[in-house]
Amino acid sequence: MNGRRPVRRPSRRPRRRKNQRLEQVILGALAATVVLSLAASVLRWLAAHPWTVAAALLAAAAGARAWRRREAARWDQVRASGLRYALGQLDGLHHRGSSSRCGT
Repeated sequence: MNGRRPVRRPSRRPRRRKNQRLEQVILGALAATVVLSLAASVLRWLAAHPWTVAAALLAAAAGARAWRRREAARWDQVRASGLRYALGQLDGLHHRGSSSRCGT
C-alpha cells in the first residue's frame, strides 16, 4: 500500500429511495382512485335501489331489538338468581341473625 485512501464512489441508494417513494406515492394514488371509484359506484347503485337501504335499516332495528330482549332476559335471570336461597342458606338463617331488616 502506498498510503492513499481508496476513492469512494457515490452510492446509488438515494436514487432507489426516491424511486421507492415515487412508487409509494403512485401506489397510494392508485389505491385512493380505486377506493373512490368503488364508493361512487356503490352510491350510484344505492340511489337506483333505495329499498335496499330501508331493508338494511329494518334488519338492523330488528337485530337490535332482539339483542336488547336477550340482554334483558339475561339480566332478569341474574336478578332472580340473586333472590333465591339455597337450602343450606335457609337452614342457617335465624330470626335473631345480624342480617335482619329490623336492625335488632
